[in-house]
Amino acid sequence: MNDRRPWIRPVLINGYEAVVEFEPVTGHGEFTGLTDQIDFYATDEAQVPAKGGRALAMFLHQGECRGMAPEDGE
Repeated sequence: MNDRRPWIRPVLINGYEAVVEFEPVTGHGEFTGLTDQIDFYATDEAQVPAKGGRALAMFLHQGECRGMAPEDGE
């Protein structure tokens, strides 16, 4: 699909369901609903799982090291 409109939807990345907001024109993506903003860049929608997965893995690892839960309000 070559749709260039921004989207927000749940995406399963590395076994973790996260809400991703992605802007195809700029390649900017971010996870929402977590304790911090996690940004990533992908050249197209097909790269979202890989690029977002790397950013999410780093966030989860840092949170684990600090003893912090990744979700807001839990």
